[in-house]
Amino acid sequence: MSKHITYYTSQECRNNITDKASALHKQTLTLTNRLGFLIIGWGFVGLFYALSTNLTPFSAHILSESFIDRAVAFNPNGIWLYLSFFMFVPLGFLFSTPEKLIQFTRAMQMCAVICGAVFLILPTTLNYPSISTDNSGTYASLALLGFLSNYDTAKNCLPSLHAALTLLTAWVMYSRLNIVRSIVIMIWAALIIYSIIQIRRHLALDVGAGLLVGAGAIILAGRLHLPIVGARWLPKALRTVDENKQKGCVQ
Repeated sequence: MSKHITYYTSQECRNNITDKASALHKQTLTLTNRLGFLIIGWGFVGLFYALSTNLTPFSAHILSESFIDRAVAFNPNGIWLYLSFFMFVPLGFLFSTPEKLIQFTRAMQMCAVICGAVFLILPTTLNYPSISTDNSGTYASLALLGFLSNYDTAKNCLPSLHAALTLLTAWVMYSRLNIVRSIVIMIWAALIIYSIIQIRRHLALDVGAGLLVGAGAIILAGRLHLPIVGARWLPKALRTVDENKQKGCVQ
């Protein structure tokens, strides 16, 4: 028996997606669903990050500081804001609306591929400042920054994935319906981005490139509807809306 296929006009297509997206907006995703998104999104970033920075056959090019970097004094105490990134990103998966979560996950995977390709082909590093008791940081800050420096990869400066994913997370949690939360999120994101330069894990050039990658990924993820790696884990209702967009409303 042949499968019946319905083709919609452009207006019918938009109405169909809008109706399903509206119904989807009212759907409450379980914590398990959101954890699945985190795994296929952020977990994909971790995989590409590890492979590209450890498998590159090229030596790292040393980047030079700009006037922006020289204007931001090195301060190990910024490590706390820098590491708050690892609380910030999961909040994006927790508080995003269901339909926006798809674009967020797709954009995150795009960032992983783009940045990972650059890390593999054109690895970069910088002259990291020495970490000692001569710095202005507290003992705990110095110890934590020293620990991070010992285990962080020194071939992944440009572009800054830290900055790219911070931008993605700020975007996905921004809402005109919750101005107070949005303001808090924007301030938090700005402080994280500032701390990246403050503790010299990246330079301003890296951060700028990372923000461009993040912004580009948001736009492309909303327009291209490329396949999401691990999409089988997505709830059926989410897959239906996303697949309709990819297929031009062919059901």
